[in-house]
Amino acid sequence: MTTSTTPAVPTRQRLPFVVPLIFVVFGLGAIIGTNLAGRYADKRPVTTFITATAGTVVLMGLLVPFSANAYAMFVLMFLLGIAGMGIPPVGTGLAVRCAHGAPTLAAAVSVSAFNGGTAIGTWFGASALESTLGVLGPLTIAIIMGVLGLLTLPVLAQTRATSQQDAEASL
Repeated sequence: MTTSTTPAVPTRQRLPFVVPLIFVVFGLGAIIGTNLAGRYADKRPVTTFITATAGTVVLMGLLVPFSANAYAMFVLMFLLGIAGMGIPPVGTGLAVRCAHGAPTLAAAVSVSAFNGGTAIGTWFGASALESTLGVLGPLTIAIIMGVLGLLTLPVLAQTRATSQQDAEASL
């Protein structure tokens, strides 16, 4: 997430000392988000995963028009840290829950998928810097990737609901 916002922040913020502070605020939000997501995911993991992903997409969308406003950037980056950094631990937990016979492998594949997404997103984002979108290109790519990921989550929710019904029926 910070990779997609990094080009827009220094270019659109006229005060260079603000840039590191914005990323500190993101980090503080990330600490809170990881803890909150873990707490909520214990009871409702799929709902937490979908909510965190949707919140991240909405916040990234808001960064586009507000990236030139330092005050808005502080608030949005803090909230982005909360929403966005709640996604990986919940996603990894869901993968482990679904992998009955190989939980370690599921955790490794989940983390690898997040890292792969980061690498691919960074490559596309760097390519987008050269487009007409300029410094907002990486953020636009991040929004597109977030929306694509969000579109898959109803399938996850339906699959989970179906497997729970099957488990209850077998009792």
